[in-house]
Amino acid sequence: MRLTTDVWQRYSSDRQATFVHEHFLMIGHIAWGGYLNRGRGLVLCEVAIAPPNPREKKGGLECSKWNFLPAIQVDRYLADQGLKRNTVSQICSVVQTYQPDQEILLLINHDGEIEIQQLQNLRITPQDCYRQVSDRWKEFMLG
Repeated sequence: MRLTTDVWQRYSSDRQATFVHEHFLMIGHIAWGGYLNRGRGLVLCEVAIAPPNPREKKGGLECSKWNFLPAIQVDRYLADQGLKRNTVSQICSVVQTYQPDQEILLLINHDGEIEIQQLQNLRITPQDCYRQVSDRWKEFMLG
């Protein structure tokens, strides 16, 4: 079942903020590891709306696939998703100028609906996320 834009937008505000908060260490880990191995780029997360929790009566977002998209592939990926050329150019410009040691670029894709967030003023740096997840890898890979 394909969600309408209205449904996606309802999930965009509070659910996406919660999603980023709950997965921040993993997002930072992927961002810094990707930067170390492939240079500038963004964290790509393909999400699905999780079934509602009976206690909360509302679903959340769950990531079905994490990836790091290096800068050289961003243009093509965004064009393939149907974004306008002007929008793609603006995003590629941000990818070339963000500060990887202080910021994270996160692209959330839900069935072709794209949202890109530039996470700034981080309390935990991407390097620290990478270190923490690496040190506790077994905890992150449970289930």
